[in-house]
Amino acid sequence: MFRIFVAGFLLCLVSSSFAAEILSVFPTGAVKQVQQVLVKFSSDMVSLGDPRSKNDPLTLHCQAGAKRKFKEPKFSTRWADSKTWSLDFSEPLKAGVNCTLTLAEIKDLKGQAVTGYESYSFSTGGPAILGISPQYGDIEPDQYFIVETDGAIDAQSVQKLAYFETESLADKTAVELVSDEKIRESLIRADVEHSWRWNQYRKLLAGKKDFSKIAEFKNFIILRGVRRFAEDHRVQLHWPVGILSQSGVAVQEAQKYDFKVLPPFEVKFLCERTAPTRPCNPILDMRLRFSNRVKIEKLKDVKLVSESGQVYFPLEIQSGDQNKNSAAHASSGKRTHSHFRVVRNFADEEVNVLTFQAPFPERTKFKIQMGKNIQDELERPLVNENKFPLEVATDEYSPLIKFSGAFGLLESGADPILPVSLRNVEKEIPSSQISVDGKTMSLSAADSPKEVIRWYHAVNKKYDNYDERSRPLLGANEGQKIKIPKPLGEREFELMGIPLKKPGLHIVELESPKLGQFLLGSGTMYVASAALVTNLSVHFKKGRESSLVWVTALDTGRPVKAAEVAIYSGGGQKLAQGKTDSDGVLKLTGVHYPCGFKLS
Repeated sequence: MFRIFVAGFLLCLVSSSFAAEILSVFPTGAVKQVQQVLVKFSSDMVSLGDPRSKNDPLTLHCQAGAKRKFKEPKFSTRWADSKTWSLDFSEPLKAGVNCTLTLAEIKDLKGQAVTGYESYSFSTGGPAILGISPQYGDIEPDQYFIVETDGAIDAQSVQKLAYFETESLADKTAVELVSDEKIRESLIRADVEHSWRWNQYRKLLAGKKDFSKIAEFKNFIILRGVRRFAEDHRVQLHWPVGILSQSGVAVQEAQKYDFKVLPPFEVKFLCERTAPTRPCNPILDMRLRFSNRVKIEKLKDVKLVSESGQVYFPLEIQSGDQNKNSAAHASSGKRTHSHFRVVRNFADEEVNVLTFQAPFPERTKFKIQMGKNIQDELERPLVNENKFPLEVATDEYSPLIKFSGAFGLLESGADPILPVSLRNVEKEIPSSQISVDGKTMSLSAADSPKEVIRWYHAVNKKYDNYDERSRPLLGANEGQKIKIPKPLGEREFELMGIPLKKPGLHIVELESPKLGQFLLGSGTMYVASAALVTNLSVHFKKGRESSLVWVTALDTGRPVKAAEVAIYSGGGQKLAQGKTDSDGVLKLTGVHYPCGFKLS
């Protein structure tokens, strides 16, 4: 008896372990945008390689509430493999849909009945926001929000639960849904036509007058706050848990969107100054910057008037400026270059900056006249209109010592002169000059190349580094001291020349306490440049296996025969040398060029 009992028990275990059953069903619970249902079985349900669903193991029924007309979704079924059944919807299910899968009386390939729960259910959940415009950035104080949801919503639940949170108010701001169909249609049409967010819907509106028949816009709603948002404050739209679909399914995952309200409409005057407490620099433009865009037509009375009565109009509204840089293209009607913009209706152009073009007379007072009733594109008036006419002034012309560059070449046989621009500095400017002598064909000393390299980099470093302006490049006992006179006086702008007679590298540094006082606030400012006086022009072409050097004369442009050529690294190490042939060419092979340089 004992043996019979054990054998019977083992037989039951073996039999039950091979019973056909449903292992998993996906999806279950609340899932968005459902497009497929997958059911996995424990044993083979169809022959391998036979994807046809002869007898569906489960039947599907979906509904969306009694208040809403609903058509059963279209779908197809198949066997993904011998144990996996797939139900594929023709399009993703919208929000607010409840579906039930009911187990049919089926058997596996071995003839065993399939066991499992009698039914399985899932839901697409409450309506979620798929897109919103504006999506981010600045909004208007009474902004409308175009919202696309993934299903039909219960409008009352939105007005009851959705809200705006603003940093200027402790309490919540309720939302209001725009129900007027004409307003709703006009807002959606305007936003779809001008916002990249709705590109996929733009073709739907083309040529269609009956907006109500476009099914894709049924799930669009228009929101706004029940009260105006405070300017220049942050706003957050909350789409909380509990908002219902028309079928009564609630949102289970909250959403929120951040925005910032536009600042008040105002205008600011801007100009460059040599110091914060000084008037405007007369050689640079003055500007008016608006916090929001304005039609040019409303700015036609804006002008800058000097105390002598001279009038300056902004560049943006000067006669004929509407087609600036495009006159040659306007007649053809072609826009072959994207940076050419032909304005067809100038009065409707919008700007947020007006520019008064320099130069202006120095030490002069001006008034900026604004005109009346200027409004931005949102028809908001200027909050600081009472500040105009605004009085501004120009400073004296700023001191200037300006070389054409940190380094240059001067032809030795053409009376070499180093040019420098001077304005509003001392009548006689102290100058120091160091020369590394050279000859037409070669340098004079063995250490000259290294010295040339050192000075070359020192001048370039000082020229590009503002922190070096108050420190001299040449020491107190270095170089020849000379004075550069200004024949036209201190204040006049002059282009002066510093004679450099001898061939070689010349380092020139000018010093000016007046320039230092004006630009640095105190001390002396030092300005340096370097010039190589020579009659040789050296050309270099670097190649992977070989390189070419050819030498020509600056005065004739002809090749120079037997010119001694040497190539040095940045640290002064000689890499190659040789002489040019009768064509002025030197070919170099096997030269190892370093990747960088280090000054020693």
